[in-house]
Amino acid sequence: MVQNVYYMCIYGQRRYDTMVRKKDSNVVHCASCGEDYSATYKFCPFCGGAQTPTTQPAMADESGYEFDGQDVFDRPDAQPAGKGGKRLPGAGGQAPTPPPPINWPRLITFLCSLVIIAAALVMVFTVVYPHLRDVTNPDANPSASVSVSPTATLSPEGLAGMTLDTTDFTLQPQQTHTLTVTFDPADWEGTVSWTSSDETCATVDEDGVVTNVNASGTQRRAVITATAGGQTVTCTVYCQSTAPVTPAPTAEPTPEPTPESGDIPNGSTGTIMNAANGLRVRSGPGTSYDVLASLKNGDSITVVSYAGDNWYEIRYSSTKIGYIMGDYINAN
Repeated sequence: MVQNVYYMCIYGQRRYDTMVRKKDSNVVHCASCGEDYSATYKFCPFCGGAQTPTTQPAMADESGYEFDGQDVFDRPDAQPAGKGGKRLPGAGGQAPTPPPPINWPRLITFLCSLVIIAAALVMVFTVVYPHLRDVTNPDANPSASVSVSPTATLSPEGLAGMTLDTTDFTLQPQQTHTLTVTFDPADWEGTVSWTSSDETCATVDEDGVVTNVNASGTQRRAVITATAGGQTVTCTVYCQSTAPVTPAPTAEPTPEPTPESGDIPNGSTGTIMNAANGLRVRSGPGTSYDVLASLKNGDSITVVSYAGDNWYEIRYSSTKIGYIMGDYINAN
C-alpha cells in the first residue's frame, strides 16, 4: 500500500509538470487500458503496459528537468502492473485473484457445534424443565392420607380439601374405632356428615365412631363416608362376625392334629410355610372372598378358629383377622 501511494505521488507530480509545460509535452494513448498518459513514461502508469512502436517519442524538456523518482518508472520490473487506471475488458495485466478455498474442517466443526447446542436445548425443555416444574416435597408421604375428589379451589363453604387418618381397618365383634378428619384450611369449621354403606355390618355416629355390628357369621365389609363443605372422603372397615363360626364341640375325643388332616387347635401359634411365592389372606373361608393381605414363609400367625373345608381363621400382624388354608400353617 505504501508503494502504491508513492507511485500515485510521483504520478501526480508528473501530471502537474505536464500541465505546466503542456506545449512541450507529447501524450500517448495506451492500447491496453485505453488511458492517455505523458510520453515521458516508458510504461503506462495505469496498467503497466509498454509503449507501442507507433508512439511518437517524447519531446525533450527545454530545461532538462527530471523529477525525483523518474527511475522508478524507467525500470520495467518496478512498474506497478494493473494499478491506478481504468482496465478495459480483455486488457493485459495481472489475473484476477481467485476466491479463497472453503475451510471444510472449520465448517464441519461449526455445524457440529450447532447440532450439539440444538440437542442441549431439546434436552433442557423436554427433560430438565418438566422435572423442575413437577418437583414436590421429598419429605411428603403420599400414602399417609387419602382424599377423594380433591379440588384445586375452595368450595362455596370455604373448604379446599379434607382427609381421614386411615384408609381401611378391621374391627373385632362389637369393637369400635373413632375416625379423625383433617381439614384444609386447618381452621375450617363446619358440620361433618357420616354414613355407612351397610349398617348391618358397621354403624357410624355423628362423631365418626364406627361400631362393628356384624352378626352374619362371616367377615363383611362396609364403606364409611364423611362429607363436609362439598368435599367427600371414604375408608373401608372389615367387620368380624359375632356369630360362632364352628359347630359346638362334642364329647368325642379330638384326634391328634396331623399335617394331613389340617386340624389345628384354636389358639395355636405358628408360622407360614409352603408359600414360596407368597400366601394370600382372604376375607372369608374360600377363594371367592376378597384378598386382604399377603404373607410369606416364616410370618407369625395365631389360629383363632376352624372355618371348615381345611380353612382357618387366623390373626396376623398382631391385630388383623383373615382366613387361610391349614396346609400353609406350621403350628408350634
